[in-house]
Amino acid sequence: MRAIEITTPGGPEVLVPTTRPVPEAGRGEVLIKVEAAGINRPDVFQRLGQYAPPPGTTDLPGLEVAGEIVSGDVGNSGFKIGDKVCALVAGGGYAEYCAAPIEQCLPVPKGLSMIEAAGLPETYFTVWSNVFDRGQLAAGESLLVHGGASGIGTTAVQLASALGHATVCAPPTFPIVVTMNAMEEAFHDPALGMDFTRVVHGDQKFVYTRPIQVGDELVVTTIVEDIRALGNNDVATFRTEVTSHGEPVVTGWSKLIVRGDDA
Repeated sequence: MRAIEITTPGGPEVLVPTTRPVPEAGRGEVLIKVEAAGINRPDVFQRLGQYAPPPGTTDLPGLEVAGEIVSGDVGNSGFKIGDKVCALVAGGGYAEYCAAPIEQCLPVPKGLSMIEAAGLPETYFTVWSNVFDRGQLAAGESLLVHGGASGIGTTAVQLASALGHATVCAPPTFPIVVTMNAMEEAFHDPALGMDFTRVVHGDQKFVYTRPIQVGDELVVTTIVEDIRALGNNDVATFRTEVTSHGEPVVTGWSKLIVRGDDA
C-alpha cells in the first residue's frame, strides 16, 4: 500500500510517499481503507523528531482516520464490513489502510464528509473520556473550559452545550479582528454558546470571556493583565479568576503571542 513516512526530522518536506505492507487487523481490530486522515499536534512533533510513537506501534504518523471497514473482527460492536467509520488510532493514519481497535471506531455522522469525519475522533474521544466518563459531568452542573478556542475547547463547549450544561471558557487561545469605537463590547457566539468581551489595546485586539455567573455562587472572569513587546511580537498575559460569593476559589494565568497581522 501507499503511505507517507517521515524520512528525517524536519519540515513538511520530510514527509514522502513510500510503499508499506498492508497492516493486519488483530483481535478486536478492524482494517480500514482510509479516505481521509486527521492532522494533530503529535504528528507535527513526530515529524520534528520531538515525539516518539508508543512502543510496538508503527512509525507512520496519523492518529485519526475516516474510511471503510474492509475486514477484521467486528464482534458484537454493531458495525459490519463495508460500514463507513472514523477512528482513533495509535499511528499509521497516513496510509491507504490502517488497523484500528473496533472500540475506537465511530459511525460517520450524517451530513459530514469523510474529510470532516476524520477530524472528529481525537477531540471527541478526549472530551468524552475526561469530562463525561472520568469527570462524570452531571445534570445541573456547569463546565469551565480553559482554552475554549482550541480544538479540544470548542469540542468540550459544543458537547456540554448540546447536553444542556452551561459552559464558561477562559482564557482564549486566539486574537480576533474587530471594528468598534468603545474600549469594551460584550457579545455572544450562538454557534459555540460562549460569551466574550472584545478588548482593544492600541492596535492589538483581544478576546476574553466576560464575567459570567455560574449557578448561585460562582463567577468566572478573565482579564488582559499585561501586554508587552517581545521582539516583533506582543505577548498578552491573561488572568482567570473563579470566585464564590466574592471570595477567590481558583486563579490561573496564561500567555498569548500575537504576531503582527494576526491581531
